[in-house]
Amino acid sequence: MPYTEPTSLAIVACPGGEAFANEVITHLKHMYKHRFTLKNDVLSKRYCLSVMS
Repeated sequence: MPYTEPTSLAIVACPGGEAFANEVITHLKHMYKHRFTLKNDVLSKRYCLSVMS
């Protein structure tokens, strides 16, 4: 499953689906933040810029 398009994510309703969806959302949120941080680090090093946290 490609994670680059978060708007195309869908969760099918089923027993326990809400708990599962919450876990998936939390996991994807962490992944997006981590990738964003990595991209910021690479760009800041490449262009000698500081990134404000």
